[in-house]
Amino acid sequence: MESISSEALTTLRHFNAQNIGNTAWSFSRLSIFDEPLMSAIASTTLVKISVWATQELVNTAWAFSKLSLVHAPLWTAISAAARSRKSQFSAQDLSTMAWSLAALSCLDSSILQALSVTCTCVAPGFHPQHLALSAWSEAILCLQDFPLLDAIAAEAIPKIHEFGVLDSSSTASAWDPRQESVCQDLALTFWAIAALPFAN
Repeated sequence: MESISSEALTTLRHFNAQNIGNTAWSFSRLSIFDEPLMSAIASTTLVKISVWATQELVNTAWAFSKLSLVHAPLWTAISAAARSRKSQFSAQDLSTMAWSLAALSCLDSSILQALSVTCTCVAPGFHPQHLALSAWSEAILCLQDFPLLDAIAAEAIPKIHEFGVLDSSSTASAWDPRQESVCQDLALTFWAIAALPFAN
């Protein structure tokens, strides 16, 4: 990967948005922390982010979160770009962006508010994994955004038979964060939802 990284560093300024997002995603997916390359990606992103589509924003946010890289100017730019394009986000984009923010314990209230409102509106299109990631993110950030949690619960209950163990435990932990790493089965998801004072 060293030779690929070297080549990328010399040609990065010519990369389009998809090339940059895919490069960041690939190195992160392989858990390769290449500080010079990721710094160059962040700098290049800052110059080009205004024309990026949601997929590149999400891929880059995920990549930096997966490697636990906090680059403040980059996150500020991603936050601003995501807020302006929030209506273009798919269910997967929203849940992945929420996960990325939660993984870094990012409490940028403006982006969280924008994602929350958008998630609440499009929750009917969420699959169990999207619901679980969104609920997990809420729990990790200790947000307890009740309109969003209501929307997640309303979608999760009819789809509960589609949830895997990991989806169930992630969703349950949003309502009872003490169970975040302990809950293991579907019964706990039902318990967590039923224990809510605002349960449907």
